Amino acid sequence: KLPLLSVTGIATDLAAQQVMINDISTNGLLLHAKVSEKGVNLAELFQPKSDAKNTNEATASINVDSNAQTEATPWLVKLGGFNLNNYDLRINETVATAGTDWQIASLNISTGPLTSELKEPIDYDIDFEINQKGKFSAQGKAQVDKQMVDSQYKLSKLQLAQFQPYLKDKLNID
Repeated sequence: KLPLLSVTGIATDLAAQQVMINDISTNGLLLHAKVSEKGVNLAELFQPKSDAKNTNEATASINVDSNAQTEATPWLVKLGGFNLNNYDLRINETVATAGTDWQIASLNISTGPLTSELKEPIDYDIDFEINQKGKFSAQGKAQVDKQMVDSQYKLSKLQLAQFQPYLKDKLNID
């Protein structure tokens, strides 16, 4: 369930091969997922409920034109900002435990301007609640092309008991 996805201020310049977007915002996603040793079945998550039985029947093919220009100039996409607000992720993890439920709630992620070249640092702000008992936040700059992050992190009110299923063989947390 995703109540809002908004893309505003779209403009293109064909001569300069540029797309400018003022803002992409999304709000209120509620997502239930199961994480197993096989990973997360994303096809199942995004398939309409009426077609869930036919997951394995869907196929796709891509035709490649061998005469297509291989040295094409890439388009430049400029985004003024991205805002993801109030997401609620409910995850059942069965990789390291027999089944542990996690809730990542009130998830908010925002960025400053960015381009498809990813050469300039991107300002970001992330915060969320963990199982209604802890809070995580991070603010900083990410420089994708240099694989560098300069960030300030804060983790508060995290209950260690929620990690007991992962440590039960080595440690008892009460």
